[in-house]
Amino acid sequence: MSNMTVMNSNMNRDEAGRREVYSEFPDEGTHTPNDNFKSWHPLYRDEVSYDDEIIVMAHHSKIVRAWFDGTKIDLESGPYKNALLKKDSNDQNIIHRTIMELSKRKKENRITGLPQMALDVIEGLVLQKPSLFTDPDAMDRTAMFEALRLDASMLFRVINLLISNEAVERLRKIRSRCERGQEAACPLWDVSEKRRGQCGRKKDSSRKGGSSDGQDGRRRADNKDGRFCLHEDIDVAKVLEENDKLNEILKKALEKAHKDDAGTACLHQLLTENGFDRGQKGNTQIIPLDNFRTLLWLCQNEVFDRAPASGYTPLQLAIQLYKCQSINYDLLFSVIESLVERCPESIFVTTYGENKKTAFRLLMELGEGTTEQNENSRYRVGELLKRTCIGFREGKYSTWVEKKKFLYWNATSRKSLISLS
Repeated sequence: MSNMTVMNSNMNRDEAGRREVYSEFPDEGTHTPNDNFKSWHPLYRDEVSYDDEIIVMAHHSKIVRAWFDGTKIDLESGPYKNALLKKDSNDQNIIHRTIMELSKRKKENRITGLPQMALDVIEGLVLQKPSLFTDPDAMDRTAMFEALRLDASMLFRVINLLISNEAVERLRKIRSRCERGQEAACPLWDVSEKRRGQCGRKKDSSRKGGSSDGQDGRRRADNKDGRFCLHEDIDVAKVLEENDKLNEILKKALEKAHKDDAGTACLHQLLTENGFDRGQKGNTQIIPLDNFRTLLWLCQNEVFDRAPASGYTPLQLAIQLYKCQSINYDLLFSVIESLVERCPESIFVTTYGENKKTAFRLLMELGEGTTEQNENSRYRVGELLKRTCIGFREGKYSTWVEKKKFLYWNATSRKSLISLS
């Protein structure tokens, strides 16, 4: 770097480098660093000092501002690329910094959500290093929960990287390749495109793929859905290993948060009028249902089968959303159905405190529906809760004593129940 060589000869090399980085980095991301530059720059070393972490913070700030301002920044080479996976002096990574910028701009009414560019890069970073999403900063704040508080899209983008349980089971059974014409679809198509790219095999020009038609080299369809098998191109063992790693990291983060009464708060952030249907005016859906179901299975049973000190279980909180007048009631029913499927026993759990009520009682005491759609959706939920209650064949809630207690808690409830039938 030529400007370093003309600085005062009494200034040591490290100090000269730091001064250059602190000065708004006019063109650091636009050239390939030479060996001298790499020898002192913290982003090319594994161990960094406090001053070095300040430099990382400055790089993070510049990258994040570029995302929000819609300006180009080269993240494929130079120190910016190396800064992406590092932490600053506050133990914050670039995801923390992105959330802080989002919070600031929301307060200033300059933006409503995360830029697509930021989501794309962060998704790729979590693939490389899942702990970025769950590591706490110096104030014990994790990017995962801070993101959920402001914009759930980041959480669901990360959850979307996980493979469904069904696909995982099929991948464990089919390790080498699909039997031609026997499988409806290769299970690797259920793996996200970015994960497939991360776990791709190196091309071997000497290996002849079994799916070539032998004439022009084009691949033939192997499966009933008309698509070819991906086993030759993707390392299945690595896919499963990386998926297990992300799955375990997210589960541990939720488990730790639940001990601090924040695990339930994760779902509580979503199951509020603002969190659940914030995007309705923009004709967008905040909660992608498949990813929401995955989130439920990442949470411990204790999140659903007991009421927290805040008063409501996730199921009870979802029932309360019927008080709202302009939300997507079809989505709300599907969310409630998913919560009941995740933990059927949760229908019997009562609210925290003296005035104990089940989800069914809360539903019955809501009063008349505000619209026909609201009323119809509530009717479907009532039927779902009754069927679930009556369907218990074993365990604590299998006795008619418990079932009658659930269905008929007083004369009013009996009347309400009959009106639902």
